[in-house]
Amino acid sequence: MLTGYQQVVLRCEALLLGCLLLGLIARGSWRVCATFLLYVAAVLAADAVVLLSPNHYRWDFWLGTEIVHAVLKLLLVTELGWRIFAKLPGARAATGAALLAVLVATLVAVLEAPAATAPEIVAQTALPPVLQGTAWAFGVVFALMLWFRVPSHPLHRAVLRGLVPYLLVLTVCMDVLRTLGWDVRPAVVYGYTIAYQVVLLYWNAVVWGSQPEPPVAPGVVQALQPWR
Repeated sequence: MLTGYQQVVLRCEALLLGCLLLGLIARGSWRVCATFLLYVAAVLAADAVVLLSPNHYRWDFWLGTEIVHAVLKLLLVTELGWRIFAKLPGARAATGAALLAVLVATLVAVLEAPAATAPEIVAQTALPPVLQGTAWAFGVVFALMLWFRVPSHPLHRAVLRGLVPYLLVLTVCMDVLRTLGWDVRPAVVYGYTIAYQVVLLYWNAVVWGSQPEPPVAPGVVQALQPWR
């Protein structure tokens, strides 16, 4: 059963996600990152289901939505890597190799997690490696973008800047919950929900705000990223 605080958080989150989805469509930003639109829509849909039918607020539904969101985030980071390094074969190859290494390491960590069938146990043992691996994947793309000094779209930078710290916070929260038990659950929930609200506010500011051109010649941007 949802508490009053959880209802307020979900409503605020749904409002911010709705504004973000509207902004992506109205401002045409979805064209530079289609999987981000899908990710935002999926998170909003999950929140709407819980708000309209509170009996879905349970471990199995939450775990299922987190798995779907994890798949979408992996598709998102793959699209970001392709778009940012589209015309840089060396950087694209390095990004692909790094992402593959992260994916393999994440898969190994998940397979080494204790076997369990209860959703709440799976969420506490197998999900943290997935979240951590996803955070590493976004971090790799962000680090290589900075290393190669590639001019990037404001939305791409915002997605990377938002998801890397949030996923790390969520991973730490899940580890704390697994280590200290259910007594600390309220503090853990406060931690990662507040972090996500901040990220959503940041994304809305970027999508609805002005998007300055990169500080390089337009021809360079067009040559490096013809999808713009």
